[in-house]
Amino acid sequence: MVVFLSLISTARELSTAEPSFVDLSKLSADAVINTDSNTYDSHPSAITLSDGTTCVTWTAFKESRDQILLRFIAANGTPGPLQTVSQEGSVHGHPTVVSLNE
Repeated sequence: MVVFLSLISTARELSTAEPSFVDLSKLSADAVINTDSNTYDSHPSAITLSDGTTCVTWTAFKESRDQILLRFIAANGTPGPLQTVSQEGSVHGHPTVVSLNE
């Protein structure tokens, strides 16, 4: 399994991406992806892989700056560890998650 997180910011680059559908029916209606948020989270992107694992990424305002966060959710709904994808800089483009070789 290869998951590629791309910080794409232009519509031209997005025009070649194929849409993917996330099966949220396997998650409870009240699934909280980021339990460690004290401010705002925005611009989520998610994909469900063939094994049922869902990969979710989003922009979070954390430690006085925007950061890109990522979390895998197992097919049974168990969340994996929160991962920080970007820590540098104060502003990031919106994250887009895609699956390659899936």
